[in-house]
Amino acid sequence: MEDTTHDEKTDIPPSAVEHADDRMSGTFEPDRSVPTTLWTYIAFVIANFGLCSVYGAVLQVLLATHVDVLAGPQNRVAQLAVVTGVGAFSSMIAQPVTGWIADRVHLPFGKRNIWIMIGAVFSLICLFPMAMSGSVTMLVITWAVCMWPLNMMQVNLAAFIPERTPENHRGFLSGVYAVSQFGGSAFGVVIMGYIDSLTVKYMIPGVICAVAGILYFFTTKDIRNTSAKVDSGKKRPTRAKGQRDVLFTARAHDFWLTFASRFCVLGSYYMITGYMIYTLQEYIHYGDGSMKAATAGMAVVTMVITVGNLTCSLIGGFISDRLGRIKIFVIGAALLWVIPALVMFFIPSWPALLFSCAIIGIGLGTYNSVDKALVARVLPSHETAARDLGVINFADAGPQTVAPTIAATIVMITHNYGFIFIAMGVFCSIGALIATRIRNAN
Repeated sequence: MEDTTHDEKTDIPPSAVEHADDRMSGTFEPDRSVPTTLWTYIAFVIANFGLCSVYGAVLQVLLATHVDVLAGPQNRVAQLAVVTGVGAFSSMIAQPVTGWIADRVHLPFGKRNIWIMIGAVFSLICLFPMAMSGSVTMLVITWAVCMWPLNMMQVNLAAFIPERTPENHRGFLSGVYAVSQFGGSAFGVVIMGYIDSLTVKYMIPGVICAVAGILYFFTTKDIRNTSAKVDSGKKRPTRAKGQRDVLFTARAHDFWLTFASRFCVLGSYYMITGYMIYTLQEYIHYGDGSMKAATAGMAVVTMVITVGNLTCSLIGGFISDRLGRIKIFVIGAALLWVIPALVMFFIPSWPALLFSCAIIGIGLGTYNSVDKALVARVLPSHETAARDLGVINFADAGPQTVAPTIAATIVMITHNYGFIFIAMGVFCSIGALIATRIRNAN
């Protein structure tokens, strides 16, 4: 059975970059100078829940609703692709930059908590001009700017597990982290169905996020600015002059296959979620066909996906550990999505969508339960672990930029949202096929 204790998450804690090789070899330890109490864990979950409520509300409901108002039914598909694509690109830049800032700019309040609060408060501030945006151009700009404080909060929360959690508890807390992530996202979507004012819709998750960040800052003790304990006698290895980077050698064969597989599988998921609210309105004809009815339907769809996702996320990793197998779960989860792709293309109805979303949730949860373990298995070198994990994270952020553009192009050419599901089936099948070529997965 493989050891997935180290690097349970593919998110890169900003402080981990300097000592990645030491952590992988077992000398990186959490900072024990400040006790991590039960309330600290609870506050961490609340903060992550608040952050993800913003992501869920904005990405799955508000952007689509707002673009519909600004661009109209004829142009909304293409315009939404621009908004989400630019925002995702901004996020790809913001995450490493905000992490670098948090690591290098040492404030007297501690290492992480102050940045979590700053990110939470400024996220609320940025959401207000988003709500006031009177054009698609302004919405693009404000959402791209909003990604920076959101990522500031996210990247410092992601550092909690390696920096504050004992090694033998990291697996459990990673599962709790996933539950708070998907739970917060689902909550953000659901509450949108109970609010009429667009401005209030933006403000509610923003306020929840800000309050959660402030609560975390004022009620938990932070670690000092130097949190990694590293064996001072251990000299960092350096690459000889003229030696090729390990990422471009045969040792990285499985790494790049995993990158490509993740890109396709996650891209197939983002392809349908970004346009789900329009799918409900124009393809499923949910309710009376209005945007309000589609928003209410979106809440139900999100809950169905979330239940399957959370359930399989909790049990999938346990079963994988017991069997000592990873690749079969990745391949099986990806191929499982072919079923909803075909169902939704041939049977565009509300019951069929609920069935399909249940299957999507099961597949997503199964995939998430072993994805991080697979990534840990295929890292080509301990010495460059942090850098390599940063590279493979682009297989998550990248599809958020590419997938909406592909989906928009498909709809504009075919005038049929059903073909988005066919594209989903094709991409996840390609991802599964690529995964079969990964050698060192079990």
